[in-house]
Amino acid sequence: MRKERAFMGRTIIRRLAAAALFLAIAAAPALAALPRNYSEFKARYAQEGRTPEGALKLYFDAVFCYIDPATRDEGSKMLRYTLRLRQGWESTAYNRTFVERMEDPGREYFFRSYAVGATPQNNYAMDRNDYRLDIVKRWSGHSSGDLQLSLRNGGADNPRVVYLRKFDGLWFVTNNSSTFLDVRRPVTMADRTGHDADYDDVNYGGAISDGQDGGDYDKTKSSGEPSKSAPPPQAPQHPAVNQELEDAFQQLLRNVLK
Repeated sequence: MRKERAFMGRTIIRRLAAAALFLAIAAAPALAALPRNYSEFKARYAQEGRTPEGALKLYFDAVFCYIDPATRDEGSKMLRYTLRLRQGWESTAYNRTFVERMEDPGREYFFRSYAVGATPQNNYAMDRNDYRLDIVKRWSGHSSGDLQLSLRNGGADNPRVVYLRKFDGLWFVTNNSSTFLDVRRPVTMADRTGHDADYDDVNYGGAISDGQDGGDYDKTKSSGEPSKSAPPPQAPQHPAVNQELEDAFQQLLRNVLK
């Protein structure tokens, strides 16, 4: 009798817990749309930026705001904030590739590929006002002290890592270089081969390593070792530090030319 009562008690508790979880999910607010301006972005950052996952989502929100010419000025301010950069960050050599790929309509799918459900087969279709990121790993053991979040990408074989660090209670992106790496081409670009001169402007100078995958460097051999075409791993770079070095160099150059 005691065993039956204990079993019934556990069953009731499990059902109540399941019901509470269902209600919590049902009551959860829908994913927020893209911020309309920098002021709204900062207000949301004060809340959502308290977690690294929230800060990373806002980073991508800022990217999509920048990609849209109608909100590019506001998106520039947002990215400057989440990356902790100085005014004029878009003109620095360090950020040149990042900016070029955001402004190029033929490459913006690099960023869409991080949305859950966006794949080459559906041309990386996603709703910028309602999307999710799939964070598969969180690691804090890097020598830089930064937190690493591994993101699943619909156009790459392996998750890609973004580095974040906490400042004054909020998380900020310290290395975003993996977010604008090449991925497999969408099906609508499958015919843009590297040997066809008509597509030199979108093949990036013939740098495509494979006619099918758009130069995806995430491929590995069956042994798990990096392929020969993969570039060597690099230590995380910090945009703010690089910008300071560039500013110092420019000041030195001006002094020499006086």
